[in-house]
Amino acid sequence: EIGALGRALNVMTARLREKIGDLQQEQAKATAILDGMVEGVIAVDGHETVLLMNERARAIFGLGQARGEGKPFLEVIRNADLHELFRECRTARAEPGGDAPPGGDAQVIRRELRLTHPGERVLQINAVPLRLGPDEVGVVMVLHDVTALRRLELVRTEFVANVSHELRTPLTAIQGYLETLLGGALEEREHARRFLE
Repeated sequence: EIGALGRALNVMTARLREKIGDLQQEQAKATAILDGMVEGVIAVDGHETVLLMNERARAIFGLGQARGEGKPFLEVIRNADLHELFRECRTARAEPGGDAPPGGDAQVIRRELRLTHPGERVLQINAVPLRLGPDEVGVVMVLHDVTALRRLELVRTEFVANVSHELRTPLTAIQGYLETLLGGALEEREHARRFLE
């Protein structure tokens, strides 16, 4: 009986090792995929502890190689606007016809935040509640750096304003000359030629 029990335990141990190996492999794949993303991803649990933070999110907040997992969200990222978004998202519920995913009860909250530390950045953030248990709601945030896009929009706006100003100045002068010609200066030969030139 002891031999049979020993064999059963050995089989169970082998299966457990196999399952643990599979889980570690899946976790390594998920980490590799998240770290390869262009967007930053942060997952926080209901106790405001960081569950997951990918490489891009660490770069956005200037954390270097320091992993934020298992640490308080407020300690890892010190940004009041982001924490306000986190708290708002945890209490959000889907509204009829809202942005909730099919079959889900979570409403996606989209915000644009301006960061000043570690550098001047504009982030577009999509946050959705993450149900971790019957009484625990965390948040998953996807951060997209749109700093270059906003800078290009500003350059384009300034360019359009400058071009319209540069066009308006000579057009005003031409319009003045034409009004003078139409006002009767066209009949005066010596002045008409000068206005036309």
